[in-house]
Amino acid sequence: MPSMRACVALIAVILVIESLLVSATPEARKEPKRFKRSLHRTKRAAHDIRNCETSPTYLPPTVIRTEERLKLLRDRMRERRWDLDAYIISNTDPHLSEVPPLRDRRQEFMSGFRGAYGTAIVTLDKAMIWTDARYWIQAEQQLDCNWELMKEGTIDEERDPNDPELPDILIPSPVEWLLEYMPVEAKIGFDPRLMSIDEYFHYNLTFEHYEFKRLTMVWIQEFEYNNEPDEVFTNIIDYLWEREGSRPAYAREPLVTVDADTYTGYTWEEKIFGYKDERSLRWIMKEKNAEALIITKLDEVAWLFNLRSADIPNNPFFLAYSIITNNEIRLYLYDRQWKVNREVEDHLGIGQDSACPEYDSRNRPLCLQLRNYNDFLDDVNRLLIQTSGRIWVTNSSSIAVFNASTPKTSSALREKRFVEQSPILRMKAVKTKEEIDGMKNAHIRDSVNFVRIASYIEETVEYQREQNKRIEPDDPDYRIYISELDVIKRLEEFRKQELSYVMPSFQTVSAFGHHSAMVTYNVTEQSDIRIDETKLYLLETGAHYLDGTTDIARTFWFEYKKTPPQHLRDQYTRVLMGLIDLSDTVFRTNIYGRELDAIARRALWKNGLDYLHATGHGVGHYLNVNEGPIGFGLGYEVSEIPLERNMVLTNEPGYYSEKNEYGIRLENVMVIVQANTNYTFGDYDWNTFDTISLVPFEKNLIDHTMLSIDQIKWLNTYNKKVRKVIGPYLGSSTTTARKWLDRRTEKITYKYSVSGAETTVSTSTQTGTQTCFTDSASRALYPFYLIGAEYLVILIIVRF
Repeated sequence: MPSMRACVALIAVILVIESLLVSATPEARKEPKRFKRSLHRTKRAAHDIRNCETSPTYLPPTVIRTEERLKLLRDRMRERRWDLDAYIISNTDPHLSEVPPLRDRRQEFMSGFRGAYGTAIVTLDKAMIWTDARYWIQAEQQLDCNWELMKEGTIDEERDPNDPELPDILIPSPVEWLLEYMPVEAKIGFDPRLMSIDEYFHYNLTFEHYEFKRLTMVWIQEFEYNNEPDEVFTNIIDYLWEREGSRPAYAREPLVTVDADTYTGYTWEEKIFGYKDERSLRWIMKEKNAEALIITKLDEVAWLFNLRSADIPNNPFFLAYSIITNNEIRLYLYDRQWKVNREVEDHLGIGQDSACPEYDSRNRPLCLQLRNYNDFLDDVNRLLIQTSGRIWVTNSSSIAVFNASTPKTSSALREKRFVEQSPILRMKAVKTKEEIDGMKNAHIRDSVNFVRIASYIEETVEYQREQNKRIEPDDPDYRIYISELDVIKRLEEFRKQELSYVMPSFQTVSAFGHHSAMVTYNVTEQSDIRIDETKLYLLETGAHYLDGTTDIARTFWFEYKKTPPQHLRDQYTRVLMGLIDLSDTVFRTNIYGRELDAIARRALWKNGLDYLHATGHGVGHYLNVNEGPIGFGLGYEVSEIPLERNMVLTNEPGYYSEKNEYGIRLENVMVIVQANTNYTFGDYDWNTFDTISLVPFEKNLIDHTMLSIDQIKWLNTYNKKVRKVIGPYLGSSTTTARKWLDRRTEKITYKYSVSGAETTVSTSTQTGTQTCFTDSASRALYPFYLIGAEYLVILIIVRF
């Protein structure tokens, strides 16, 4: 066995060699090809936002000037046929999509704000936009001073804080603001295709309750033909946008079929007709005594017919509606001549009796019918008149669809329709075996790519630091080798190597330093900054593969030779504790996600911290990355349904500095599975979560002394699974990605003994041993107190 003196000498030699390698010039070292590009961008100030208080006002380069567009809109509002006092601009399309096509982003055109959530109201002298905490910083970066940002859920600063009758009055909602600020008998214009049934009645019933104001909702529909016969303008903003000449066209991507045996588990015919022992769509319709079902959501149409396309950025959807009756199946396609090829015709069985397994009373085959997209609303109206039974209008439909099925001339006809949640929501939320297997495989591939990009970033940041040893970070000569945009481009290159890869599932959040404080930061050429070792870096990304959809987030600290500040370690660890606690939860049937949300927040709440977004959402199978009607969040959602086995959800707690200096978020995707319990209470079944995202956490940011025994066990089990499943895809142990993975998945070993009334936590690391006193360690060992132990010492040894 070598002597201590020999070991010391060997270490000294290694350090000398390492020092020589670090100081070598790129010419002396063989420089990796990816390091040959050197950028010369300067580092931007934190959050380059508008300042409307100065004279002249300051607007960042990310702002679009809107004076002229607002003037033209107000001119149209004043026209005699409408004489509007206000106009509501919805941030959606006729299908009420969360992410509308580029052609339907009217709110972005009018205001410049590109956030996915918001409601805008333009009056004759004001322009307001409401959004939640996820988009406040982004709005300040993209709105000019013609727009007032209404921060939902915050205190109204215009209220008198000294008025005892108005304590802590929140920012008014759009409908409350209209009631307070609009004159008597004001007319509020809106596009009925872009407003949900619930939203419309909320406005209308609220206005009726305050009848002294006599506010009126005015349906605004213009019908002016464009050069193309099928194109009509049904929105004031569409008219302005087309005249400006900058409105993009809808995408013209062909439909692609999704194989049932390989990917979905059921054919589209089986989903509609079903088998005797399955709850098919028509079986559910029969239960509800519905003769027809109106389907307007794009993801529901895509799921039902096992079809995908690319009409929406980062979403595999196509513009379509559907009507399912007891006798017919209708599919309304936009640009059907571009969408449908022979493969799609064979898939849908168009014109083939073999695709019509059912016949009506006259022995006519019940085949699928392709119809024109623009005929949908008229057909809904005709259906109500011609059909003797009840019509099921889903509550996710627009008020235009509701109105088309509710003629004002006949109360008898109006009574034939009913509004209820779409049955397809639950059908697609509960995944089949084929879908679950596909989701797991997709997450393995995407986890491999995530590890590859994470190790690439760390390696490049280290090289960048070496090349700038004698240059101050803010020096214009500082050479930049990696930025936020660079990461997105390189990650896309990795993913494209997968044959099953289709597209990103959302715009990747690549956020360094202060940008990570923005929950939904979307980097642009104007906002792009370098990534280095001085601050936190947050990467949230996802992808659509043919067999599944992914979504994952990790927060990094690239100065791995230096311990991060304690407040960052504390906050990161509390976020991780929340993720682990929710992942490890066992719960019974008939439990809603909202009832589990606080589990993920407990560790943060204990130290007075929180986050303002939901903890998780459902994930579709090669569909919406944000899929309802399930999730984890505070508050009540009328559409939410209980959690069931084979549902897939995200688990994404976080923390964001209130000074907007940094943000922390961790996210995994989980499948609900059966839990193994020793007992069974009543008739309940017991469930838990199986995590299918397989990427390790940032070890340097974890304060292991804060973790309980159960949390350490969960983390060890997870790391073992990550190393076992992902490791083989990364090559030998000498590759950069494999070393990155191995360093973060080392087993955490711990020993517990009892030696007093005070909990002492000792953590052994490569840099030494730290000792502290922690409540969470006391909590972890509380059972030892119960058995009367006189001495308590907890020793946690972390092997790196």
